[in-house]
Amino acid sequence: MLQIESFENVMQITIEKENNLFLVKEDDGIILIDTTVESEEISEVIELIQSSGLPLKAIAITHSHDDHLDGMPAFQEAFPDTPIYFPEREYQLVLKKELLPSDKQVPLKEGIPDSLTFKPAGLLKEGDKVGELDVLFTPGHTPGHICFFHPTLRYLLVGDVLQTLGGAAICGVHRDAFPKPARLNWDLAQSIEVVERFLTLNPTYVGTGHGIVMQDPMDVLPQTIAEAQHLLK
Repeated sequence: MLQIESFENVMQITIEKENNLFLVKEDDGIILIDTTVESEEISEVIELIQSSGLPLKAIAITHSHDDHLDGMPAFQEAFPDTPIYFPEREYQLVLKKELLPSDKQVPLKEGIPDSLTFKPAGLLKEGDKVGELDVLFTPGHTPGHICFFHPTLRYLLVGDVLQTLGGAAICGVHRDAFPKPARLNWDLAQSIEVVERFLTLNPTYVGTGHGIVMQDPMDVLPQTIAEAQHLLK
C-alpha cells in the first residue's frame, strides 16, 4: 500500500518509506516530479497514473542523486512518449564533473552520476515553466539543483533543499533518522540563502524529497534557517 499525502492538486507518494515523488494534476495531464529509487512500488504509481484518465505529460527532475533518479527506467517503459526535463546546470555537471566560474567554488561531493539513462527533452533553468509550475534555480544541495513553485496555489516542491524525515531541516544539517542528504550536501551556505528566498514566496505547503509534507512552512522555515546558520558559526 502506497503512503500518500495530498494537498492542492498534488499527491506526494512515498516509496520504500523514505523517498518522495510528486504527481501534479493539471487539466491536460499529470506532471511527475522526481522518480525516487528502483522499487516494486513504482508499479503501483504507474497504475495510479494510468487509472487517472489523464496522460503523463511530463517528468521533471530536481537533481541527479540516485534516490531521485533510479526509478526512471520503470516510468520510461510505461510512458515512452513522455518528455523528461532535467536541470540545465545539473546536466552539465553530469557530463563534466567540474565547477564553472559562475559556481561557488566549494569542492564537489560524491553522488553525481557518470551518465543518465535517458536523453532530456529539455533542460530547465530559472524562469522556465513545466505546466503551471515555475522553475527556480536553487543551488546548494548540488550545484544544479532546481525546485518548482506554483505561483497561484503557492506550494513548493523542493527536492533536497529541505527534508522533514527525522525532523524539518535544511539538507546539510544532520538528522540521525535519515543522514544521507546531509552527507551528500554540497554547500550549506547556499542552501540557507535558497530557503531565505522561499520565505519571500510565502508558501502554503512544502513537499520535500524525504519526509511528510510541511503544512506550516512560514512557521517552520525560519527555524530551519536558524539551526543551519548556527552550524556555520
